[in-house]
Amino acid sequence: MKISKIQVQKKNKQRYSIFIDNQFAFGIDEAILIKFAIRKGLAVDQELIRKILEAEFHYRFYQKTLNYLSYGLKSEQEVRDYLDKMIKESQSEKMEERQDFSKELESSNCKTPLVNPGKQQRNVDYASFDISESLIDQIIDKLKEQNLINDLIYGQAYVRTQANINRKGPRNISYELKMKGLNDLLIEEALMEYPENLQRENLKMLADKFIKSKKRLSLAMQKTKLYQHLNQKGYDRTIIQTFLDNYKMEGDPELQEDLLDKEGQKIFRKRSKKHEGYELKQRLIVDLRQKGFEYQDIQNWLEDNESVMNMKGENE
Repeated sequence: MKISKIQVQKKNKQRYSIFIDNQFAFGIDEAILIKFAIRKGLAVDQELIRKILEAEFHYRFYQKTLNYLSYGLKSEQEVRDYLDKMIKESQSEKMEERQDFSKELESSNCKTPLVNPGKQQRNVDYASFDISESLIDQIIDKLKEQNLINDLIYGQAYVRTQANINRKGPRNISYELKMKGLNDLLIEEALMEYPENLQRENLKMLADKFIKSKKRLSLAMQKTKLYQHLNQKGYDRTIIQTFLDNYKMEGDPELQEDLLDKEGQKIFRKRSKKHEGYELKQRLIVDLRQKGFEYQDIQNWLEDNESVMNMKGENE
């Protein structure tokens, strides 16, 4: 058998229809054409055809992976997971190659193929092509050689994005990178893109935004909630505490007085149903302290409202 004609396909100029003994045989990508030095007059047998088609089959996985990478940087683990998913899908669709054969035939505008799909399936068992873990390794190695996969570059870019756009703390970023398959050494090096001065800037921005939504809380409660918020964002406790020690939260005195009065009245209505006198006063102090109000402010409020609450018989 000899290759009698090589024809560029109309719908895809990077693909070629191969004719053997004047009959359409199969379609391949330009890269496979070059790899096997396919030319007119080349003698072929079933074994060579099988190698060519297997290489073409594998090349499709590589091309799909390139398309996947075109949407943005990916870690090696993400690419492996993507390839693994594709391979499993391919294994569950054993008829896919027979359908592709029909499409190649249609694209070639030839009604008399070298072999019909049924015979082609018998001569070349597409299901037997290597689509194992070794294929994934081959594609990964090739992408690494082309520097299309580089976990350090990926990690550094990921850190910069999460730090500058999402304001995440190093702890959360580190966890996310580990989930993406990066090892501890790479993560540590990548996090060098996130210096402490940038962390402090982010803490300031996060704190200012958070406090604006918590004005209805006491200053002490605002600070407690703020610490929890920054900790959840993934910042180290030491840098949070150092930041808060120097962070000024200026509350409106009149607003704070109104908040104390509102909470005090609310707690009084609840506690006065079961308590009175000295015990009621102590309950109010404890509850208001838990709300973050200062002890002296609570004492002043109790004095201002003692007659209204009719707390008689206190025994201090």
